[in-house]
Amino acid sequence: QSEPTGFLPPADAALVDAALTEANSAFEAQRGDLLERLNEEILRLGKSFGVLRLEKVKLNWVAQMRLEKGGQATSFSKLTAGERLRLRIATAIALIRVGRERGVGRHPGLLIIDSPGAEETSDSDLATLLGELKQIAGETQGLQILIASADAPAVLSALGKDRCRVAAAGAYLW
Repeated sequence: QSEPTGFLPPADAALVDAALTEANSAFEAQRGDLLERLNEEILRLGKSFGVLRLEKVKLNWVAQMRLEKGGQATSFSKLTAGERLRLRIATAIALIRVGRERGVGRHPGLLIIDSPGAEETSDSDLATLLGELKQIAGETQGLQILIASADAPAVLSALGKDRCRVAAAGAYLW
């Protein structure tokens, strides 16, 4: 597309272009294999949380997730509700873990998980998921995780009574 008649680019346009090129170059050099490591961790966690036939995860820099499942390319939006829930939690854990490993990111220190056992999650997958949340909380100084669940026995079993507050039937928690 040509420039409008009489339009001259600002004198410092070349400087802005050079600065953008340099910033992009520095970004590429610093990111290294960060996304690859993040994708590996999401894949590992997703499989352990019961996302069946998950073979590949490819999260990109604009937060789009492409997947391979059962030999077929697919996207996050095409998964079942339960698979999406488990991959969301896997992604949150992976972001915290890989960020801590690499010394990048600034997680605020609070993760709230509502109904991790919802959406056809099996008891064993829920136990694995809760165990992973317990582990990441132990690994990450200052991280607090609040889990709201109607399945108190599963949460108590995975996390222990000392880490849980359970409301009496029909009562408020606080």
